[in-house]
Amino acid sequence: MEPTFIGIGSARCGSTWLHRSLGLHPDVHMSDPKQICFFDRMIKKESLEWYWSHFDPPAGQATCPVRGEITPFYARLSKRSVDSVLRLLPEIRVLLTIRNPVDRCWSAAHLDLGHYGGRQLATMNPSAFFRYFERQRVIRYTDYERIIDRWSSGSTSDRLHVERFEDIEEDPVGLLSRSLLHIGASSEWVAPLEQVTQIVRPEGRDHQGVLMPESVRWYLSSKWIEPTRRLNHRLEGAVQGWVDSMEEVLGDPVA
Repeated sequence: MEPTFIGIGSARCGSTWLHRSLGLHPDVHMSDPKQICFFDRMIKKESLEWYWSHFDPPAGQATCPVRGEITPFYARLSKRSVDSVLRLLPEIRVLLTIRNPVDRCWSAAHLDLGHYGGRQLATMNPSAFFRYFERQRVIRYTDYERIIDRWSSGSTSDRLHVERFEDIEEDPVGLLSRSLLHIGASSEWVAPLEQVTQIVRPEGRDHQGVLMPESVRWYLSSKWIEPTRRLNHRLEGAVQGWVDSMEEVLGDPVA
């Protein structure tokens, strides 16, 4: 079975919550594991048949009409790689969740520097954070404009659906309903509110709980204010709150 949709992250933007929530719908089969990573690193190791097998129904169960996976690594794929995916799966529907770039980068620092790197963020010099934020991997996960351009190119301009991370807490049922509509799941199903609102801790169990230094907040706001203004215009004001928060930090209330 081929997937009918894929989630592409971005990283630290609620992909675990989305994977679990989509899987509540009886018409939706989510891959196990969540991150197959086929189009990222596994494509050189495994066959297409191996990838398709993740969407086969469990023994004795009927095939689900909607099948997918969520791999945040796909958000940073090159245009050439994305084009290859879209040639292979020309009818694929794509989900992207985005987060305030300042908060996304800080969350990523907790994971990469703190959890995987074994460093104590509270004692780190701000310059170490600045160097981390300039890594190409960090930038590619955060450059939502380019992610949107790559995944919405071609004849199927409506294949990509974008949601905001903060709606996981502010409007989880609405976010889930819009995402299900995009991937073609039955609209008659009513999301179980008590399950959908069981929020997965955004930072994960290994988050150190260190507050972002003001120097880091200023640095990230300065770096991402212009791309966020452009993104806000493109999304018709959907991330105006992000722009406002960055302008407040920078002391620049005029867009």
